[in-house]
Amino acid sequence: MVRLFAQGPGVEYQYVKTSWKDVIGDLTGNKINPNGDYIKILGEVPVRGDSIANGFCVCQDVPQLKDAFERFFHRCKRDGTYQWLVKKCYPTVFSYYSEFFN
Repeated sequence: MVRLFAQGPGVEYQYVKTSWKDVIGDLTGNKINPNGDYIKILGEVPVRGDSIANGFCVCQDVPQLKDAFERFFHRCKRDGTYQWLVKKCYPTVFSYYSEFFN
């Protein structure tokens, strides 16, 4: 979904594998050590990406991006791309939430 969306405005998409342990550093450039409600910044690491795509969210306070994503998402639903991706990644979801996809 992120790759398809990036094609619209011409943004180059590159998947960067990370882990929960390293994701904050990959996004912010800060190597951290979490401890309860606090974190300690241990140093700097290279920034490797700018969004987490385990789920997909669009910043609501950037209207142009939100509008572009809504147009993209509606197009994907219209042309069947959305259902194809869902079926590919989550084939049994239609059995549980069929009314959502109708």
